[in-house]
Amino acid sequence: MSQDRMTVTAFFYPPSNGAELMTENEVLSSLAYRKVNYGINKDVIHNFFEHRQYCKTLVVAQGKPVVQGRDAKVELHFNANLRAKPTLKEDGSVDYFHLNLINNVEAGQLLATLHPEKPGEPGINVHGENIKPHAVKSAFIKYGKNTVPFRR
Repeated sequence: MSQDRMTVTAFFYPPSNGAELMTENEVLSSLAYRKVNYGINKDVIHNFFEHRQYCKTLVVAQGKPVVQGRDAKVELHFNANLRAKPTLKEDGSVDYFHLNLINNVEAGQLLATLHPEKPGEPGINVHGENIKPHAVKSAFIKYGKNTVPFRR
């Protein structure tokens, strides 16, 4: 069994001289004894006992993996990383009054888009225990005067 309890593999050896062959029910009983009750690949086990190919690793149980969600995100449609840069005049002097710290936008221009969070899907290990996905963070857009929220 893997450390995360998501996969159970089996490796079969041929029986020694005078020993009996193992049966399919013995393998299923061994899994039940180890409390493996989810994701048992009965077709793989049955196929092994039909063809008996020894010294190969077989995945006899597989859990359902967790699907992680996605955090909400606000996408800005303007440059939000303005740096305070003085304007250089034609005569070579510097204008410290106009520092270019304000974004000018047009009426009706799209400023930001909210991409909502997407919750994850829980997984199940081979013992039948639920595995929760990581929590996702939500976000929202704060808007002020002279802005209008637009919903699609």
